[in-house]
Amino acid sequence: MTTTSQPKGKTGKADQALAYIQKLYAIERQLKGKKADERLHIRQTQAKPIIPLCQASCRFY
Repeated sequence: MTTTSQPKGKTGKADQALAYIQKLYAIERQLKGKKADERLHIRQTQAKPIIPLCQASCRFY
């Protein structure tokens, strides 16, 4: 079995998916200690646009 590695500087779909997930986790860390209405607003303005990008990068087939 031969495996090929990513050329340097290239980003694969898995790397993109992980980057989006990391962004979502970073947003969630910001929410700690905030009121529910603030969390909702931040999630809708910051996290919601990332979700479809993350889903698209997780579709490998």
